[in-house]
Parts: sequence; structure tokens; C-alpha cells
Amino acid sequence: HFTCILKRSSFWKSSEIDSLQVKNELLKLTTENQAYKIAILLQACYRFGVRHKLVPESPFEGFAQEFKKPEWMTNPQANPFSKDEMEAVIQAFKDHQGKGISYAHYAPFVEFLFRTGCRPSEAIGLTWGKITPTCSQILFSSSIVEVNGRLIESKKSKTNSIRKFPCNQQLREFLQSIKPPNFRIDQLVFPSPNGKPIR
Repeated sequence: HFTCILKRSSFWKSSEIDSLQVKNELLKLTTENQAYKIAILLQACYRFGVRHKLVPESPFEGFAQEFKKPEWMTNPQANPFSKDEMEAVIQAFKDHQGKGISYAHYAPFVEFLFRTGCRPSEAIGLTWGKITPTCSQILFSSSIVEVNGRLIESKKSKTNSIRKFPCNQQLREFLQSIKPPNFRIDQLVFPSPNGKPIR
């Protein structure tokens, strides 16, 4: 996305960069939130350039402060779903009957995300072999992510840590209710309707 913005913007070819013009162009091309992230990258790039004497000075020092910070930075308080809201979302998935496609298939996946708080990529890649036979513990040690249109299995988590997640009674009962009678340890817990990883 960043490279695309650079290519589309003619002012980058100029020998003198006007940071105000850059700000205005960024806001024409993308959201304030994305522009803030790009501003941070520009500051870092030019600091590197100055430090290694690749450029004489940075026209972007303090540049990020000119943008509105994302809400998660200014209001770090979590705003979780209430128990009633969570149950309503899960029920809406269970009840959905669409033309051609029904989201009811994904109700267990959504419920699992709510009940564990795990990353979607971890739930997508979860196999029955990572859950103890009594469903009392889950091992989060891998994930499946989409990269350039291809699903890639990563043998490590986003933070490179293996987490043993204890299941409370409600989560145990939920897992037992969706557990196939004859499963393979490499079988996905939450496959797509065609039996492949969820995209």
C-alpha cells in the first residue's frame, strides 16, 4: 500500500520535499489512520538516512504528530461485547439461512473465538490433535494465514510462543459437542464447508 502511494504521487520525484504537500497527498489517497502509520515509517526512514549520511536532513521530523492518532492510541480502554451481545452474535450465526451460502456453518468458529479470545488464524489452523482428549486444554502453537492468495501454515504463533490454554466447563462442553466421533489428529476443528481451511 505504501509503495503504491509513492508511485502514484508525483511530488516524490522532486529534489525538495514539502512535508505539508506530502500530508495533503496522503490524505487524498488513504485514510487518516493509514496516513499516520505511513508518517511514522517516513520519519523512521529519514532518521536512518540522516544517521547513515544518505540524506543531509529529514523533512519529516515530527511529521506523525500532524495526523490524528488512531482511536486505540487515544482511548486505550477495551470495549468488549457484553455477554448478551456475544450470545446474540453467536445465535445470529446459528440461525442464518442465506440463499446459496449459509453462515450457520461458521457458528462454532465464531463461538470458539468469543470463548477463547484466540486469533482467527490460530482457530483456523487448530487441529483435534492440539486439544486434549477430555477437551480440558488447547495447545495454540501454529496458525494458518493467507499470503498472496495462498493459505500458508505457520508452525509458530504470531508471538513465537506456545500457549497452553485451559478450558472452563462451558468451553469443554462446547468442544465435546462439536467433536466428531472418529477424528484424525491432523483434522481441522473448524473447516470450511468444503473441508479446507477457512479463508
